[in-house]
Amino acid sequence: MCDKLFSMKKKRTEPLRPEQNTMPVQATAHEGDGDLFNAPQHVVDLLNGGSEQDTKFDQDLRAELRIWVDDWLRSGPNTRFMLGSLDPDRLQKLLTKNYCLLVATNGGRMLAQPFFAFESSTPDEIALATFRQFVTHSDCELLSGPCATCRKYFITKTRRAGTKYCSRKCGSDLIAKTAIGLRNKELHDELLALAKEALSQYVEERPVATSWQEWVLAHLRGKGHTRTEKSLSHWINDEKAEPGTGLKLPPEIEALQQAKSVRVTFKFANKKGEEKN
Repeated sequence: MCDKLFSMKKKRTEPLRPEQNTMPVQATAHEGDGDLFNAPQHVVDLLNGGSEQDTKFDQDLRAELRIWVDDWLRSGPNTRFMLGSLDPDRLQKLLTKNYCLLVATNGGRMLAQPFFAFESSTPDEIALATFRQFVTHSDCELLSGPCATCRKYFITKTRRAGTKYCSRKCGSDLIAKTAIGLRNKELHDELLALAKEALSQYVEERPVATSWQEWVLAHLRGKGHTRTEKSLSHWINDEKAEPGTGLKLPPEIEALQQAKSVRVTFKFANKKGEEKN
């Protein structure tokens, strides 16, 4: 049951409480063109209001409403383009005429609910009725989203197209993350280049007393980068998973690795045999 479907900004007028099978969402009054509630904000609250306490009914309603809103946003928004992109079944659902429910209050007004409030309503029906109320509202074009950073829907102050962020903070956060990601990639590329350079030197020098891992790590330290053998293993695994993204060992070092692996396996097998004897 919804505690309050609407709260008027100037004079609070609460509807009587009909039994409903819908999410407890509160919509605020809209001032300006006579609409009884702020449908865009109501839709934003529904789309952003998920929680662990949601029932399957709530989840299905929110998912269906998101499909309608995302189709609308992708169209421009341009309802002519949107109608042209919908499959026949969804197009027929959207354009089928229907009525809102008038709810009596304790004052002189009656409130129009944005969806049907009776037990037989399905999540899809409520989502569609809510979307109808939304697209007929004078401020529907103020809705935007999802935010490129937090993935929430939001209301803009103007009808300026292309707003990607719900706030300056989200915009700044994404720019900062992008910059950090770019710096990390540049550092990663530099380290791989130095490691490949060290491997080439190791193959030419062929030092007996130093492993290739020690050689590469010493070369990196000489260039001001401190890494461990674990980093080398990660780079080698990256290359195996996606060639060109990590560190590929030269054939000479691969051969040394395989020979070492055979020796270790042989030694382990001999030790096991001695224990049995």
